[in-house]
Order: sequence, then C-alpha cells, then structure tokens
Amino acid sequence: MASPGTAIATTDYTPTDVTLEWRNGDLTPKTFNIPIVNDGTAEAAETVNLTLSKNWCLGDLGAQGTAVLTINDGAAPPPPPPPPPSNGTLQLSAATYAAAEGAGTVTITVTRTGGSAGAVSARLATSNGTAAEAADYTATDTFVTFAAGDTTAKTVTVPILQDTTDEPDETVNLTLSTPTGGATLGAQTSAVLTITDDDPTPAPPPAPPAPPGGGGGGGGGSTNALMLLGLAALLAAQRARRVSSPSAPAR
Repeated sequence: MASPGTAIATTDYTPTDVTLEWRNGDLTPKTFNIPIVNDGTAEAAETVNLTLSKNWCLGDLGAQGTAVLTINDGAAPPPPPPPPPSNGTLQLSAATYAAAEGAGTVTITVTRTGGSAGAVSARLATSNGTAAEAADYTATDTFVTFAAGDTTAKTVTVPILQDTTDEPDETVNLTLSTPTGGATLGAQTSAVLTITDDDPTPAPPPAPPAPPGGGGGGGGGSTNALMLLGLAALLAAQRARRVSSPSAPAR
C-alpha cells in the first residue's frame, strides 16, 4: 500500500493498494506500479510511504516491511527574476590631477558605471588645500548630471590662476557628494589637484664687497705706521740739533 509522506495523493501520485499473490511453490518476485503525476511545478523532492501488510493466507513478513519512495522533481526550476534596474555608481575618474599654473584650466572627469536607469547627478566642489581660492584658482561648485540611459563620462573645468611669484607647488581638494536620482557613490569620491609652479627662480643677490685694508687686520697696520712716523720725526730732530750746536774746542 502507498500512503502520503511529503507527497500529496492524486497531486503527486495515484494512491495504490494492491494484493500480491504467490501460489504454492512460487518464489518469483512480484511487482506493482505506483503512477507518478507530473504537476509541472518546480519543487523539492517528495516522498511516498510504502507498507507491506500480512494477509490471512500469507506467511510471516520479513524485516523489510516498509520503504520510502522518493519522487524527484521533473520540472525545470524557473529562471531567477531579473535584477532590478540600477541607477548606476558615480565617482571621480582618478585620485590625483595636475595642471601647470599657466595652463588656465584643468579638466576633472566623473564616470557612471553599473547601470543607467533614470536621470542622476552628484555635486562636485573644490576647497583649499595649500592653494588659496581667488589667488591660485577659481572656486567651483556644480552638479554633474547624467540623463536616463547615459553612461558617457562627464567633465568639469576648474580655472587655474596665473601669478608671478616663485613658490612651491600647491594643492586643491576635490569632493564628489550628494548623489540624486537613486545613484550611489563609488569608492573615488575625493581627489587632489596639484597646481605646479612655472615662475622662474630669482637669481641670488651679489656677495657684499670685501672690507678695505685686509679686513680686521687693518687696525694693527695703522698703529705700526704711526710708530714708524714718530721714530722718523725723533731722528730728524736729533740730527737738526747736531747741526745747530757749535763745535767743541780742541784740546
């Protein structure tokens, strides 16, 4: 006899209750059929319980008086539902950008990947790093917009200001934020723009002239010259006295 396990009678199989008969001296195995119903529904495997019971004219039952029939599903599983349309991911195209001071402008790129459903946008803004707004660059704060179905990269131009001062390279911070239209932000939401200086380095000032008279030794030389002049004057005075004095009388 077949009875429901997890399978449902008439839905998954046809209920079956038959009598198997062996005549005297018959040892031939007997079989019976259980009709399986194809319900066309994708589902897990199901079971039917089989039970052999003793009839008045049968001998004793052996140890295997029950069994389980497993009905494996024959319907192909339905395809998974399509993923919902994605509005895409917005991010900067690079972590660093660079422009010479005399370039006039620099171009910043924003990309859209992973979907294009609906119109989306994100805010791109500059802020001071070591560069100063209005002195080294013109502040920029704008929304980058993509139309529905549009995945073409968008660009924003940041003006670079020229000066005549020789100085180190300077930086501007770039930030992408505030996504709209269901878009998400990617990993690259910030970047650094480096403005490279192009002003010539001024020549060093000339060295100061050397002090006259050999520098610090000049004081000693002047003192020696004065001593020599004084000695010469003394000798000249002594010579003049000898000339003017009368000769000594002879002895």
